[in-house]
Amino acid sequence: MKAGTVYLEVVFKTPIDHSFTYCVEGGVPLYARVLCPFGTRLLVGFVIGIHEDFDGDYEVRKIHSLLDDEALIDERSFKIAQWISFFYHSSLGEALSLFLPFSKIKKSSFKEVKTFSHIEELKLNVDQEHIFHSIVSSLKQTFLLKGITGSGKTYVYIKLIEHYKKEGKQTLLLLPEINLTPQVEEKLLQFFDSNEIAVVHSKISVKKKMEYLWRFKKGEIVALVGTRSAIFASPKDLGLIILDEEHEETFKNDFVPRYHARQVAQKISKEYGAKLLLGSATPSIESYYQAIKGHIELFTLSKRYYGSDLPHPKLIEKPFDSENLLDETVLHLLKATKEEGKKSMVYINRRGYSSSVRCSDCKTIYFCKRCNVSYTYHKKRGIYLCHYCGSYGNENEACKSCGSRKKEQMGAGVEKVEAEISRKIEGIKILRLDRDVMTTEKKLRKALKDFSSGYYDVMIGTQILTKGHDFPEVRRVFVMYPENELSLADFRASQRTYNQLVQVSGRAGRREEQGEVYVQSQMGDHYSIVLGMEQNYETFYEVEIERREAFNYPPFSRLFRFVVRGKKEEDVIECVKGIKKYFSLIEKENKDEILGPSPCMFSKIKDNYRWNLLIKVRGDMGLFLDKLKQFQKGFGYKKDKVYIEYDMDPLEIL
Repeated sequence: MKAGTVYLEVVFKTPIDHSFTYCVEGGVPLYARVLCPFGTRLLVGFVIGIHEDFDGDYEVRKIHSLLDDEALIDERSFKIAQWISFFYHSSLGEALSLFLPFSKIKKSSFKEVKTFSHIEELKLNVDQEHIFHSIVSSLKQTFLLKGITGSGKTYVYIKLIEHYKKEGKQTLLLLPEINLTPQVEEKLLQFFDSNEIAVVHSKISVKKKMEYLWRFKKGEIVALVGTRSAIFASPKDLGLIILDEEHEETFKNDFVPRYHARQVAQKISKEYGAKLLLGSATPSIESYYQAIKGHIELFTLSKRYYGSDLPHPKLIEKPFDSENLLDETVLHLLKATKEEGKKSMVYINRRGYSSSVRCSDCKTIYFCKRCNVSYTYHKKRGIYLCHYCGSYGNENEACKSCGSRKKEQMGAGVEKVEAEISRKIEGIKILRLDRDVMTTEKKLRKALKDFSSGYYDVMIGTQILTKGHDFPEVRRVFVMYPENELSLADFRASQRTYNQLVQVSGRAGRREEQGEVYVQSQMGDHYSIVLGMEQNYETFYEVEIERREAFNYPPFSRLFRFVVRGKKEEDVIECVKGIKKYFSLIEKENKDEILGPSPCMFSKIKDNYRWNLLIKVRGDMGLFLDKLKQFQKGFGYKKDKVYIEYDMDPLEIL
């Protein structure tokens, strides 16, 4: 090699077994992206090491080109990526891909951004001021803000962002859903110039995301707002991380690396010496337990910011009727709200028109051909849709068992609620908010703007409605069959039911006028529904924590889940039994508990059979992780036949 040649250690986003390194003449920044020849392809790689000499046995190849003249991430981000790779059991390349797009887009030139002058001066009430001053003066690093819906948690966030801005520090504000970003961005722009705020999520272009990441690293952006992936932005000087609605399960990534943004935020806050604020009206049991034990500092906002009282929900007990989904009281109140010039919200946690379909003659349920899951009927599209693989069938197709074309729709979804309200209340204007209709950010922004302006009378939707929306004119909220979640064999089902009920109820009466909430249910005596209607978190927590302790569920253990999938079930079973045999050797040593193996509740997805094994880690987590790494290196199985998913702290065990 010529003088001036350096040798590069390069990793790729996708795990690749390669037996060569790369070289380049001249300087290359550590942690920069490079374009590398790999067979007949050019792959984007990431430089993790630079050496002047190379004495290995590997083949040496020249890189094609350099994508970054300076690196987007630094040593601290790299260390966090290494921790993610170890803790969540991914390759280093997969962990690094979280911090920057592995794309061929080079650093873009920044355009001059127009700014707005501040519109308002932020004023906090006495309770908010106390919490603000306590956080900035505290020696603790992590805080939990438990504030009832409408209590003004966002104003505390804004005051903290202002404080750290004055100190020359930046803030990361994480939201659980893309759907919340328009409202939060609008609120922030009341108090900050537009060039100080940026919003990143999966719907913006890679080029725009790269620009925001660079500006955040240079310190030009005061607050970066986004969904869970925003946690991986590299700051210039980080002062604060905020996780709003910290209980939300969307903060858990459902593909490799299967990280939880809350855990990553804790790691990052320690690495940068920043503070971490978790906010929620319904904190996760794990976070509240840590607060009760004094490991993190707890603050409470128990009054609404604008002075109105929390609504007192009224129960409407009604057996499910496929012909008349909504009780007459609900229909009467929806009509009355429209006539009063106010707005309503209707929540049901089911997509589509009906949750399943069966043959009227032989009663055979229509199942997806690729998954062990019943089809959901989408009436407007005229199809039966599988929500797991996307396959579908035509509503006119004949029954495979008896040839009949007569069908019955069972259960109900948001589309059926929309149809029934439209049919029974003349002239009512309905906005439906779910993933099937809100397919772009542009559509969502327009829909929310139209609802705020008074164009619609009622908004109906799925879980999107639970996510912190603030519409002053919403007078009445209706929650339909909140017990749907309780049918799942999951120890978190009660908590999800409680959370959704409280969060949806909180959309009513958020200004001076008192709101009303009505809950239509067949299980109104279940403790999660009773306490959810009372908004009695403390009692709910006491019931839940007692149940979890009795069965050694988190926070009294850490869960680890193996999911083995493959085309042939016998290969899957052989592998998962081998996993159990391996970990049974350390089960007693570490006081762990193994559950399974057993078929997953959804035992076949996308033509793959699925079995799982759940381990409750009750002893030394370090010992367990060491054994897990040994297992990954030494466990022999048919890699061409089965795939093993590793999931630390799973939120879903179905």
